[in-house]
Order: sequence, then C-alpha cells, then structure tokens
Amino acid sequence: MYIGRDPIYGAYDVQVLTPDSSTVTFTLDYAVGSAASLMVFYGGVYQIPNVAYSVSGGGISITFSEAPVTGTTLILVYLGHQLTVARTAGQETTTETFTGNGSTTNFTLADPPVINSGVIVFIDGIQQQLTTNFDVVGTTLSFTSAPDSGSQIDVYTLVKEKVDISVPSNGSVSRTKLSTALSRSVAGAYSIVSGNTTATAGSYYFVDTTSAPVTITLPASAVLGDTIRFIDLSGTFDTNNLTVARNSHKIQRDTSDLTVNTEGAAFDLIYSNTTNGWLIFSV
Repeated sequence: MYIGRDPIYGAYDVQVLTPDSSTVTFTLDYAVGSAASLMVFYGGVYQIPNVAYSVSGGGISITFSEAPVTGTTLILVYLGHQLTVARTAGQETTTETFTGNGSTTNFTLADPPVINSGVIVFIDGIQQQLTTNFDVVGTTLSFTSAPDSGSQIDVYTLVKEKVDISVPSNGSVSRTKLSTALSRSVAGAYSIVSGNTTATAGSYYFVDTTSAPVTITLPASAVLGDTIRFIDLSGTFDTNNLTVARNSHKIQRDTSDLTVNTEGAAFDLIYSNTTNGWLIFSV
C-alpha cells in the first residue's frame, strides 16, 4: 500500500494493529521522531497527529485518545524512520495545518516541495487528489474549490530538497579513485626522470640518461597485472645505461637487476607472481 505518489525507490513501511476496545497504547515496529512521522487510518479515516494519537517512549509507542474498537481496521504508514545519527536540517518530512473559511483557495506553505507530487493533502481526514482537487506551485497550495469553513487542512511535505548527483569535471578523476582493476587498464602518470627514482605501478617513465646512468627501482610490493613502461627519451641508453633495480622481485624469472643498453629502447614490465616476477610484455 502506498499513500500518494508511488515511490520509485524503496517503499513506505506499513504496520497493522489489532484493536480490542481496551488497549490505547501499542508498540511501533520502528521508532519515529514525532507523531507527524506517521499516517494513521482508523476504519479508513485519516487520524490527526497529536489529537487522535501521540507517540511516546522515545518514539517507540503510539497512544490513542480513545481505545480503538475491536474489529475496526487500524493501519499505520511510516513516512520515515527515526535516525540514530545526525541529519541535515530540512531533510525531514513536515506537516502544516490550515483552517478553511469557505472562500480562500490559496494557502502559503512554509515548507514547499520541490515537485508538486511531493505533498499529501487531507481535508478533515479525506485525502485530496493532486490536480483534481489541488495543486502546488512554488509556495502556493491552491484548491480547485475553497475548503469548507472550519475544515481542517493537513499538508504533509515529503520531498523538500533536491539531491544533487555531481558529475566530475573532465580530467578530474585520479587513478587513486578508480578500482584496482580499472586503474591498471588506464594510462597512468607520465614522468620525465633524469635521476634515480622508485617507480610506481601504472606509470610511464621517459628516462633521460644524457648526463649520467639512471637507476629506477621497482615498487617494493606488486600484484598481478601491475605494469610500468620505460622509454629512452634522448636515445642515450647505449652510452649511459638504464638499470631497473628488482627490489627483491624477479625480473624475467631471474634474481638480477635489469640493465638496458640499447639506444632508443622502450618496453613495458608486467608483474605476474613470485615465481616469475616482472616480465617484459611489449617493446
């Protein structure tokens, strides 16, 4: 059972009570923040919060002003559950009450919804039909016919704020924000190095050995699929070698550092496992 617009995600929780003509206090399935967090229907008629009933015991009990009669349907609809952590002000469901005078059709809402279907409206406990009996534009609640003089108008605002789902700007998502598997498949950081350094998995190194040999040390830890690329920036590996220090891992199944002395060399290392270590998989 849904009250008002069917929710796209999730559902309103419903609790059915069994009256016995004597019990006035019942235990709720969920703690609520206030009486307005419930919609109560007794014999199909909407009950007014804090008049026909109230909540107590930290929001876990509901007490009626009179004992509900045996055999009468008594249904509770939870508009929300009590939060056990701090909530942002303005996110909670609210209720407003107005009194009809037989002539006024427009009423001003203190807490307007962001969409007109974000409210549920009752006149003397009878739910009103959106667009047929009323509409909401901005802060104005408008009825097609003026509510009778002395009638009670209850307005529940269910949707008060839009939730923004931010879209990252182009080029703003770093590799550290990606899953491990996706991170390995995306081109990493590009660096020009001319001195000794420690490599990072997923990176591309343009190595400049124009002035002196360079040693790049592989990461201390590695997992299956980690890749690193090395490129001879100035074509001087034959004069000043690149040394890839294994850092306790094997390279090409060998327990020796890798010396690169080929001019213009460019290659990738990919990590396999402890038995085979880093392997050359493209040149």
